[in-house]
Amino acid sequence: MTLTLENTGEDSSLFLKLFDHLGEKKYSVLAFYRRIVEEQLENKENSETKLLNAATLTEMVNYFRVELLDPFNEMYSPEERIIEVYREEKTEEREVLVGKLDFMIVFCDIYTQLATFAAEEYKYMLTDVGAMQVTLDLLFTLNQICQVLERRGVYGPHDIKTKVDTRILKSHPFAGYNSKMVALVMSITYRSSPEVEDYFMSPEGKLRLGTILSYTKLDVDNPTLREWCIMTIRNLCSWSKAI
Repeated sequence: MTLTLENTGEDSSLFLKLFDHLGEKKYSVLAFYRRIVEEQLENKENSETKLLNAATLTEMVNYFRVELLDPFNEMYSPEERIIEVYREEKTEEREVLVGKLDFMIVFCDIYTQLATFAAEEYKYMLTDVGAMQVTLDLLFTLNQICQVLERRGVYGPHDIKTKVDTRILKSHPFAGYNSKMVALVMSITYRSSPEVEDYFMSPEGKLRLGTILSYTKLDVDNPTLREWCIMTIRNLCSWSKAI
């Protein structure tokens, strides 16, 4: 089946086509989509029909907030919901969330590259539609979930002195995801932005910045996470006196 990428004007047309194919194609979608977007970067005449425009980005960000961030946040009511979802190596509910999380990482990969190497306008567009905020919200939520899992003995660093490993999860529940999310934040924060500064100076933003600071230690389950966090802090401090 051929995946046709075009903006038909219908809600979620592009996003859902990509999401539907993610299950079997995974990161092959990334290279294909990026090539299409780069071709459109060269043609700025028909901005309304571009795959990468404010309307499409807003749609994607809202989808992640409703379909991914909200379900993870709901696990806190009560805390036992987290344990229920992660009580076994695999649960159906978690597999659905992981599938959507996979697409979030594809999103982060695409836009990290575009925000770094493509037109400057897209970096500001990502800020305007709230891509950084939803990414940091998800990073913060996943960090909170990990703390609960460690506190309840479901997951935690393996102690080689312990003869019997009682952990339900033998590997990090979000291994690799954190690095990709912070990489996007790093790219967005590279240039001076009043909106970004205002966000990080807000109570919510300070909490998210605290999460980034907490990840500046070595994490074998999330390669390069420490480096992306340090680069993000370096970016912010290079142009913001307030932060």
